[in-house]
Amino acid sequence: MTVGDATAASGSVLCHWFNREGETWTPQHAGYKREQLEMANLVSPSQA
Repeated sequence: MTVGDATAASGSVLCHWFNREGETWTPQHAGYKREQLEMANLVSPSQA
């Protein structure tokens, strides 16, 4: 997921990601409050 660096008047930041169903990737987006987000450690599929 990528998190935008601008904050909307509502205090939300726009986040973007892709959902995968089979071979189809669909772009998604939503606004979240900064306190709803937390940093995640990314793990590649080969390490999972």
